[in-house]
Amino acid sequence: MALSDMKLKNLKPQEKAYKVPDRDGMYVVVSPKGTVTFRYDYRLAGRRETLSLGQYDEFQASQAKRDPETIKYGDPLSLADARELLARAKNAVSRGESPARDKADGKRDLRESGTFKAFAEIWLRDAGLADSTVAMRKSILDRDVLPKLGKRKLEEITSSQVFDLCEKIKERGAPATAVHAREIIQQVYRHAMARGLKIENPAENVKASAIATFKPRERALTPGEIRTFFTVLDSVGTLPTLKLALKFILLSMCRKGELLQATWKEVDFEAATWTVPAERMKARRPHVVYPDFDTTKSHAPPRGAQRKASDEWPETAVYLCGSRAQSSLRMAGGGLIFNAFSRLAACVVGSVTCQAVPLGLDNCAS
Repeated sequence: MALSDMKLKNLKPQEKAYKVPDRDGMYVVVSPKGTVTFRYDYRLAGRRETLSLGQYDEFQASQAKRDPETIKYGDPLSLADARELLARAKNAVSRGESPARDKADGKRDLRESGTFKAFAEIWLRDAGLADSTVAMRKSILDRDVLPKLGKRKLEEITSSQVFDLCEKIKERGAPATAVHAREIIQQVYRHAMARGLKIENPAENVKASAIATFKPRERALTPGEIRTFFTVLDSVGTLPTLKLALKFILLSMCRKGELLQATWKEVDFEAATWTVPAERMKARRPHVVYPDFDTTKSHAPPRGAQRKASDEWPETAVYLCGSRAQSSLRMAGGGLIFNAFSRLAACVVGSVTCQAVPLGLDNCAS
């Protein structure tokens, strides 16, 4: 019986490695550590050869189907990806070519020509991260990591060099960025190793706690403090859209970026739902929010906002936060809106302080 993603996820390690067949000659090998590897056995010129297609990856299985041209031997694979590679390998065998030898040649070429920068670009392309996460990590790569390590071969970079790089970032007052840089280097190496390179990961020997530790937030706001925040927010002089956006975030627990790019066509007033599309979600899955429209009715859509054809809507009716907020978002990638939110929160805290209302937000304004 052919494999399925559900069957692959439920495969358990045993004391010894074992095989589970799929179809068309492909099978998986489950190692004692639980690693699931797709393999294909074939004969060429009277000789039996085995091709290791790559390891099964649950995260990759949850993503949209990839372009077959971008899938490489040794990549983290979904079941669909593995079957694409199987078809490619079968075609090679039918032409009298050895896919296993082609894979080995490809790994050698990659090892000989691949700098850290090249592998970092491959990792960013294949990682399946949200656009905002890719932008943040690329910024750290471009600013802090690549100027120091970008031109070096992977096998040339040492743990001490990784630690020294993180220390320099920390010394300029950016400990969180230093920890992120170490994590990015670690992930680039892991991805390269998953593609078949036999190298050591220098970031594995550098613990995040050795770079920086962070004091956890001591407590959350009480319901009474949140009510005080809401009350004083109404008296602060700023854009009504920003006030409503802050309230909506507190009521829906959504991320700032999800709301700033939200459109009225995502809101279903009959079902009382707001559906955030997969491309704006960090996990790349649609997310349904169930707002209390009685509470948020002051944020009602403008006239004509519920038309079905979004390309027929006027600009002012497309976004929940209004055209002025969206204009700022487009100009600064969200930075202006984020700063406006921060300033607004600081104004609320200042107003509460002036009124001698205990809110417990001493550190929030910073």
